Amino acid sequence: MRSIPARQPNPTSTGLQLTTIGYEGRSPDEFAALLAKNRIEVLVDVRQRAGSRKRGFAKSALQKLVAAAGIEYQHFPLLGTPASLRQRLKAGDLDLQHYLGEYRSHLDDQNESLEALESLIAYKRCCLLCVEADPQECHRSILAEVVSERNIGKIDVLHL
Repeated sequence: MRSIPARQPNPTSTGLQLTTIGYEGRSPDEFAALLAKNRIEVLVDVRQRAGSRKRGFAKSALQKLVAAAGIEYQHFPLLGTPASLRQRLKAGDLDLQHYLGEYRSHLDDQNESLEALESLIAYKRCCLLCVEADPQECHRSILAEVVSERNIGKIDVLHL
């Protein structure tokens, strides 16, 4: 009887790696190819609501798209931006820096979801997904930063 090797961690030269991606401006095929090229094992949807007006990027279509590329899909809605915060940004009540700062504060109450994400990152190559093309204008960059900080910089972040 053969023994099954233990699951190896998701190592990089300095520790673990976490990637992020926005689908804005990408076709579903281009998006899936980029994930596959970067050997992503789990696409972590960090939109509060996993719907999209862009064809191919709503939850069920996205699950099918990435499954065809051999990639698992997981949705972490509590790590998404709360609707009230998005509405305040859209209405002009917040500038981008205050919006991202308030999102960071929101994460203070999401310890369970953060721990679940960190456990996933420890063993699989994960990629955080949101809409925005520019990671510096998206909550996913703050999320990746917080996860890295919580792990004392042992997680390298790469924005695709």
